[in-house]
Amino acid sequence: MVINKTIALLSVIIPVLNEAANIEATLRQVIGAENLEIIVVDGGSRDNTVELAQALGVKVITSSPGRATQMNTGAAIATGDILLFLHGDSLLPVAYDKLIRTSLASPDIIAGAFYLRIDEQGIFI
Repeated sequence: MVINKTIALLSVIIPVLNEAANIEATLRQVIGAENLEIIVVDGGSRDNTVELAQALGVKVITSSPGRATQMNTGAAIATGDILLFLHGDSLLPVAYDKLIRTSLASPDIIAGAFYLRIDEQGIFI
């Protein structure tokens, strides 16, 4: 991870539980952003979610299960100026990091969300 002090550090926090089928695709599309910290918070997966995330070089920690608990655990160790919480099967728009930083550059905006939809196979697009 290369830290660029002129661009706000973005901490992406992903609470997971048995997301082996999805986590690699989610992480691969997140990883390319500039000035980024990725924290995968595992709530006790029994599949190879943790190993897949570690193989991609992201920080993986464990916590008690429960999405809110996992999100709070990740937020507590995050060092970013901006926190982005994702589901383990989320897919983001191209240049998501620039969209976030541009939106939050306005002093009137303090939070945001991406519009999500699910395709006919149950996949977020």
